[in-house]
Amino acid sequence: MAKDLINALQEVVGTKDIGVEAEATEENGIYHDIVNKTTEDDGVTARLGEGIYGSMKIMDIHSNIVIDMKDEIDGIADILPQIEAVGDEVGAVITVSNSIGDVVVASDNIAEINTVSINISDVVDVAGDSANINTVATNISDVSDVATINSEVIVVAGISADITAVNANTTNINTVAGNGTNITAVGESIDNVDAIADNMSDVEYFADRYHGPKLVLPTLRNDGTALQAGDLCFDIGGLGNILISTSGNQLVSLDENVLISNDLDDNNHTMRVYNGTEWDAAYANSYTTAQIDTFVGIEQTWQDVSGDRAVNTDYVNNTSSQITVNVFGTDVSGTVHTIVVDGVTVISSTSTGTYNDYSVSTVVPVGATYSKVGGDMDNWVELRA
Repeated sequence: MAKDLINALQEVVGTKDIGVEAEATEENGIYHDIVNKTTEDDGVTARLGEGIYGSMKIMDIHSNIVIDMKDEIDGIADILPQIEAVGDEVGAVITVSNSIGDVVVASDNIAEINTVSINISDVVDVAGDSANINTVATNISDVSDVATINSEVIVVAGISADITAVNANTTNINTVAGNGTNITAVGESIDNVDAIADNMSDVEYFADRYHGPKLVLPTLRNDGTALQAGDLCFDIGGLGNILISTSGNQLVSLDENVLISNDLDDNNHTMRVYNGTEWDAAYANSYTTAQIDTFVGIEQTWQDVSGDRAVNTDYVNNTSSQITVNVFGTDVSGTVHTIVVDGVTVISSTSTGTYNDYSVSTVVPVGATYSKVGGDMDNWVELRA
C-alpha cells in the first residue's frame, strides 16, 4: 500500500512539463478552473475562478523527496495491522488512557512484573491455594514468631524422625509423667541405679533364678520359661525369708509392714530350691506360724517392771511368746546374783569393780517360772508384749 502511495505521488510531481485540463468544480462557492499549466521559472501560472487570476510559485517537488520518506512509510505499512487492531480496541485504549497513572506505576515496576511473568505457573499454584494463604495471613503474628526462632525450627526439622517416634509413644510418656515421684526417688538414688546397671548381668541372673515368695510352688519361671535346677522360691509367702507375725495367721513384711497373707495355716514357711525335678527345702529347720509367734522380739518392747518385781520371788511367763529378763545394779562386792528358770540356774554374776556392778539376763520360754536369786535388785526390765 505504501509503494502505491509513493508511485502516485511521483506521477503527480515527478515531471516538470505537465499540461492538465480539468472541468470546473464548485467547492464552498468558489470555482476552480485550471485551464493551463506550464513550466515557468520552476513554477506554474494558473487562472482560478471566473475573472480571477493569480500566480503562485510552486517548488519543484522532485521524486527524491518521496524516496527519502520511503523508510518511514514502509515502517507505517509494516505495523498497519497493529494500528488497525488498536483502532478496533479504541475503547480499551481510552480505558488505559484514563488509568495512565497505574500504567506509569506498572512501568516503574516492570522488572518485578517480568519476574512474575516468568514464574506464572507458581502464581497459578498460589491462586489455587488461596484458602491456606488466607489462613496464614490471619495468623501472621504466629508466622512472625516462628521466623524469629528459625534456627530452632531447623534443629527440630532435623530430628523429625525422633519427634514422630515420641508422638507414637505418647501413652508411655504420659505413664512416665504420672510417676514423677518415683522418678525423683530413682534420681536421688542414682548411685545405686548405676551400681545395678554395672552389674546388670548378675541382676538378670538372679531375677531368673529367684522366683520370690509363692503361695503355690511354681511350675514355670516368672518369664514363662522352664524351671532349672538351682531355682529358688520362698514357700507360702513373705518378702524374702524375714517375716513377723501380727496376730493370728497374718504375715507381714518386716521392711514395709505390708500384709502378705491373711489366711496362713501351720504349714512350713521354707526357702526351697529346685533340684531339676521337684522343690526341696533349702535348709533343714523351718517353723510354723505358731513357732514364729514365740520368737523373741516379735511385737515386743522393753518394759521397766522394777516396781512389780522382787528378789527371791517366782514369776510365770504367761504371754504367747518367749520373753527376755534383764536385772542389773550395784551391790556389796562379792555378792552373787543368779536367775533361775524352772528350778535351773541359767545365769550368774558377782558384784565386782569400782562400783560393784552386776548384770544378769536370760530368755524365759512360754509358761516357764523364773526368779532373780541373791543380793538386791536395782533395775528389772523385760522384753515382752
